This record gives sequence, structure tokens and C-alpha cells, in this order.
Amino acid sequence: MAGWRDDVSEQAGNDLDKLYFAAVEMAKKLLEKNDELFPVGVALMLDGTTEYVGVDAAVLGATPTATDVIDALYDTFRSFAPTFRAVGMAIDIHIATLDTDAIDVRMEHSEGFGLAVQLPYRQDAATGEYVYAAAIATDHERSVWP
Repeated sequence: MAGWRDDVSEQAGNDLDKLYFAAVEMAKKLLEKNDELFPVGVALMLDGTTEYVGVDAAVLGATPTATDVIDALYDTFRSFAPTFRAVGMAIDIHIATLDTDAIDVRMEHSEGFGLAVQLPYRQDAATGEYVYAAAIATDHERSVWP
């Protein structure tokens, strides 16, 4: 999807960039600290500020799965959609065709555009550090602003 910017306004493109970098920054911190990544939500508010979005643990129960958190984040995004310009979440996935794990940042903009960007990574066996490859952008089905 090399030309995704051709399908959105300049503002929406800038918003998705800002959202992506906020999501990836937090995802990398959590991955590098915990050696795992549980879903992280982020929203771009109407005033252009970014806010991380969490889910009430009482709603999720004692042992939520990543899917439970993803579903709860989407519910939260839909409930508060009028207060957001864009929303996204970073989740840990495995890309079978590349045989690698990746941070998958799934984003939606209120202008009606969905984008997913996968950032492949591996953990260096010798140093334990995470090494990131080039990002891959694809269309993403919208569910907040369908």
C-alpha cells in the first residue's frame, strides 16, 4: 500500500503518523521491558493531543486474553468516537509468511480510513536486544467509523 496517503487528506495523514509513532513508542517500551506485548490503545483527541487508552480491569475479569483486551478497546473507541480524530492499537502478531513476530498498529481515522502497519521484530540471541525491520502498511477494516 505504498500510496495510502493518496487516499486521505493531509491532516488525516499527519494524524495517522502521530498516532502510529505514539503507539509504536509505547509498544516498544512494553516489549523491551516485559519481553511480551499486551494490546495498547491510543487515541488522537479532537485538539490533536494523543492519549493512551486503557480498559477497566473489572470489565475484563481476572485473566483476560489479548482478544478480550482488543474487543474492549474497540468498545471504548466506539463509545467515545465523537471525542477522537483517530484511534489505534498496537498488538503483538506473528506474520507466518515472513516467519517473524511484529508489532501490528491498527489505526482508524474519523475521515473514514483504516490502516494497519506491521513492524517486524526479532530478539537478538546474543544481546537480548530487539531488532526492528522495515514497516509494512496495509489496508485495515474499520469498526469505529465504518
